[in-house]
Amino acid sequence: MKRYLNYIKNLYASKDYSNFIWHCIACLLICLLMIFIVVMLTVKFMTFLSLHFDTIAMCIAVYCFLFFSAREYLQGKREERLQLDELQAELDEQTLLSELKAEKALAETNYYIVRNFLFSVVNEIGSTLNLAKVNSPSELDSPSKIITKSNVTMYEFLILKTSEVDVDAIKEVLQTRITQKILANELSLSQKNFIYDGKAYPILIIDSVSNRGNYVEVDIAWASNRYCEMLKLRHLALLENNSAITNFKDGDF
Repeated sequence: MKRYLNYIKNLYASKDYSNFIWHCIACLLICLLMIFIVVMLTVKFMTFLSLHFDTIAMCIAVYCFLFFSAREYLQGKREERLQLDELQAELDEQTLLSELKAEKALAETNYYIVRNFLFSVVNEIGSTLNLAKVNSPSELDSPSKIITKSNVTMYEFLILKTSEVDVDAIKEVLQTRITQKILANELSLSQKNFIYDGKAYPILIIDSVSNRGNYVEVDIAWASNRYCEMLKLRHLALLENNSAITNFKDGDF
């Protein structure tokens, strides 16, 4: 279009008035034709509306009714789903609290059994790990005794050190000896292993060993679905962390 207008300007500039006038007339006729077409289409559209107004109005009304009904229905369903989710969350929380309460009660019942078992293990191998000889099981008691980690109930014990210790070595050696004694039926348990996701875990697991000044803190868990799920999440978090560190190092080169 712009090129055509420039062409007409050039005709006028070159004083070719005859072609200039014809092109102007052609443009005017085209404009009039377009106006005529628009007017005719408008008239036909208005005529169509007047002849089918009732049908069109009914279709619009039905569409609006269906649209708003569907929106109201979906909104109601969304609110109902939110209410169900909130109710389920409350039920899950109540279930978790009930399970934790039951687990804590069971842990309190079994606390002295686990403490006496740890007492025998520490006195057998403690000296090789720079742990002091324990004269009575009560010396293993911590102020908390029973703790909760990530919604898992555990036993907490304190063992006096004789010198600096390697907490990783303590964890590994204690776990090995505890597993051996369990398999030898020295704990008199009917269940020696816990199966989770196709893998066997010892029924008592050393969750962590930490330095606490003159003592080491030993946290022991009774194997359960919740505890094994926690171990799985820890493992996945460790893999993601190692992957992130690897990607960071690769980006340095």
